[in-house]
Amino acid sequence: MFMYLGDNPPGKTFGGPTVTSICCAGDEVAPFTIGQKEGCYHYFSDASINVTGGIGMFAGCCIQQLALRMHLQSPCAHTSEIVAGGTNVHAIVPVNGMLQELGIRRGRPTTTNFDSASTVFVATSDAAPKKSVWLARRSKVITETVEHNEISPQHIGERDMVADSCTKNVKHEVWARHMHYILNLASGGSARLSRCWLGARAGD
Repeated sequence: MFMYLGDNPPGKTFGGPTVTSICCAGDEVAPFTIGQKEGCYHYFSDASINVTGGIGMFAGCCIQQLALRMHLQSPCAHTSEIVAGGTNVHAIVPVNGMLQELGIRRGRPTTTNFDSASTVFVATSDAAPKKSVWLARRSKVITETVEHNEISPQHIGERDMVADSCTKNVKHEVWARHMHYILNLASGGSARLSRCWLGARAGD
């Protein structure tokens, strides 16, 4: 499959007529809005048990993709989401700094999407975590970036969490939909991506 994709890569496309400006101005466009796509830097943070996933988007296309095994065993899904959030924050802050220096970010916090409502609650409240000192230290990383205007946590539905395929096996239809967003493919690109994937499978 990888040999096929090496010869027939779907590729990345930055910008386009539906992508908004890379400069942070005005209201942001929600993921998967029909006919329009957010161009400024935004991020998706996801987790499954003991696995961290992250997708950083800029100019309509993916510039960061993380799929990492957590170095400590996590006792529950909520803890995994908190740990993943802290890891992804460390990927966001350096990009924020560069975009700020280039006059693109303009002091605006980076929208960071979570499909876990409890993680968003923890990110915006110091009083939220009460399980352990270890978890409190992990969540503090996220709350401090919110306080310093580095990120703005937002809750989105699991259907729109494009980092899902970085943490778990997903159905082909879900994968194709998410890859269509990540690669900034034009209309019909999801079908083209599916044909590419199926062609690779046929060559196995």
